[in-house]
Amino acid sequence: MTFPSGRSADLCVIDDVADLAWVINLGCLDLNPWHVRADDVDHPDEWRIDLDPTPEATFHDVRTLAMHCKDVLEELGYTGYPKTSGSRGIHINIRIEPKWTFTEVRRCALAFGREVERRVPSLATTAWWKEERHGVFIDYNQNARDRTVASAYSVRPTPNAQVSCPLEWDEVPRVELADFTIETVPKRYAEIGDPGANIDARAHSLEPLLQLIEKHEAEGLGDAPTRPTTPRPKANQCASSPAKPAPNAPAPTVPRAAATAAQEKAKRPEAPATRARNRERKRPAPLPSSEAPRAVRHPVDFRAWSSPCTSSPSVRTAPGSTAIPEARLIASTATSENPASSETTVYFDAVAPS
Repeated sequence: MTFPSGRSADLCVIDDVADLAWVINLGCLDLNPWHVRADDVDHPDEWRIDLDPTPEATFHDVRTLAMHCKDVLEELGYTGYPKTSGSRGIHINIRIEPKWTFTEVRRCALAFGREVERRVPSLATTAWWKEERHGVFIDYNQNARDRTVASAYSVRPTPNAQVSCPLEWDEVPRVELADFTIETVPKRYAEIGDPGANIDARAHSLEPLLQLIEKHEAEGLGDAPTRPTTPRPKANQCASSPAKPAPNAPAPTVPRAAATAAQEKAKRPEAPATRARNRERKRPAPLPSSEAPRAVRHPVDFRAWSSPCTSSPSVRTAPGSTAIPEARLIASTATSENPASSETTVYFDAVAPS
């Protein structure tokens, strides 16, 4: 996969129990799926409404806005499936026909957010810059190509292990995030099943939202910032237009000496001794002897592990290093052995058994 940010990645397709067991074994508790199918990764089949409260907003505000979103969805002919985010907000997922690009889906999400904001301006906002937000932010950019959200039933990194839990709409006005944890959700699922199970029953068209975009553009509302790295425009400068230099302004220059030094430095490859010294600087200091008696450092090849990582794993180390069966791993760090290579050696501070 490639993304607008320039990043690329290989994504796994989890479609059976063995795949799920594999990612769990890697420590992936919070799963964030892409909103496409494996056979067509350029046309999303899910539109996501992410209601994210600002610091001064309460979860009551989020619940209230979710019900306003339900009203607007129904007016436009959509069926939404709500769930808690497991963190601070609420997600609403809508199955759509995979006919439109990420850019078009994101643009439709923005149009929907603006319509909700128009109806409840004191509660909803689509302002991208955080200092301009109030109430609950409708994050339209979660529909961009390189964005994901937590899946249904993902366990989130909270002290009580909250779960992103699907809801019935009549539950939303009174729901509390702490009601859904790794302890309570399995029992709930066994009793009532999955409230979001019917999301695939109907795939919706984006035509109503495309018409809403045309209406907004006629009113002078264009696109909005597309990514977190979009620089904020200065005062009196249009967000979509870069600053123009003054007429006859001289081109910016770099001092010749500085430019020459930079060019020479770029030509010189980093010496092996320098690389080794830099690696040592990046490694954490060893633990005090009182805390880690007999602490030793071993380079460990993950591909050589003989069993899943547990509190007391049986580890086979990389060739040329000492085996540490039943060792207790207490700290780790990763450093690149070769800047030109993607290979990484992981070092563990291990306490050997007595």
